[in-house]
This record gives sequence, structure tokens and C-alpha cells, in this order.
Amino acid sequence: MKIYRYFYHLKTYQLVLLGILFTLVFNATVSILYEWLGITDNTVTEKDKVSIITLVDATIIAPFLETIFFQYLPLTIVYYHFKKYKYRYCIIILLSAIVFAILHPHELYYFTAMLSLGLTLSFTCFIFIRKKQYPILYTSLVHAGYNGFLLAVRIFVVNFDFIK
Repeated sequence: MKIYRYFYHLKTYQLVLLGILFTLVFNATVSILYEWLGITDNTVTEKDKVSIITLVDATIIAPFLETIFFQYLPLTIVYYHFKKYKYRYCIIILLSAIVFAILHPHELYYFTAMLSLGLTLSFTCFIFIRKKQYPILYTSLVHAGYNGFLLAVRIFVVNFDFIK
């Protein structure tokens, strides 16, 4: 409960930035661990070049729609209709994250990355619902920030071509 109180009292921009940062650091750590264990993810191919459509989809459309369906709706339904169950939020945050990860299918590394992102998004959405501070908008910003950072890495660091 102390963790919840700490995050609840953060300013909005701090929570959004912390959500993006936590997910990126966790996924980088898992990536290093998987590489050390010999588990690789070779799913990026030539067809995965970044286009304008991919950029708009990954940073605007997908974060908005996925926030509504994977975080906001499940959490608000539980928040308003299942008030008598003690651990309802922990269960729905975990279930929401698992469904989010399953519906982003790839290899084991990608599932782990999406599970951590799903947990982060569900938890931040829960905090913003409790604070009554535009949970869809701010949770979408966390998701868009994560996706945008990964796309920037793909474009500028990994040197994939940017198709117009």
C-alpha cells in the first residue's frame, strides 16, 4: 500500500515519465538477461521498416484504443461494480496486463516486455482513475512515449530506413 500512496502523490508529469522510464529500464534489463542466457528475439525483419502509418499507429491510434480496451474499461468496471472484494484491483491489473501481453504475440522476450508494459499501463491508469485525472489521456501518453522511444531507437540507432 505504501507504493500506491507514493505513486498517488506524484504529480501527473512525474507519473507519466516514471511509467515510461520504468518500462524501458525493466525491458532493457530483461533484454540483457535474455541475451546472457542465449534467448534471442530475431523477429525484426526487412518488412518492419517504419512508415508514417506505423508511426501514427504506434504513437497515437494504438495507445489510445488499447488504453480504452485493456486498461480503462476493465478497471472502471471493477472500480464501480465490485466494491466488496478486497483484492479486486490487484487481480484486474494483473489480468489486464496478461491479456495485453497475450494479444501482442511474438517470442518470449516480447511477451515479457508487453507484460511489464501492461502492468505499468494498468497501474498508472488505476492511479489516474482514482485521482480523477483523465486516465485515458495520461495512460495513452505513457504508452505513446514507450512506443515512440522504441520507434526512435529503431529509426536512428538500429538504422532501419524510414519509408515515406
